[in-house]
Amino acid sequence: MIKPLSNHVVLEAVKEDKKKSAILLPETVKEEKSEIGTVVAVGPGKIDDNGKRLPIEIKKGDTVVFSKFSPHKVKISEKEYLIVRQDDILAIID
Repeated sequence: MIKPLSNHVVLEAVKEDKKKSAILLPETVKEEKSEIGTVVAVGPGKIDDNGKRLPIEIKKGDTVVFSKFSPHKVKISEKEYLIVRQDDILAIID
C-alpha cells in the first residue's frame, strides 16, 4: 500500500458514468477541468512554522473534486493512484 507524507492525499480516480451517475456538477466545475476521486489514504498533515502539525480535513473514503492538473500519477501493482496536496482538493461530495 502507499502511505502519503505531510499534507498529501492518495486518490483513486472515479470514472464518470453519464447514465448512472448520482453526482451532478455545475458547468463551471466542468469548465475548470476538475476531476472526481475517492480518498484511499491521507498523510498525517503538514507541520507549520511553530512545529505544530496541522490536521487534514479529508478522510479515507471521502469522494472529492480536485484540480485536473494537480495530481501526480503513480502505478502500484497494476493499479493507478493519484497523489495531490490537500490544497488541490476543491470540495468534498456528500
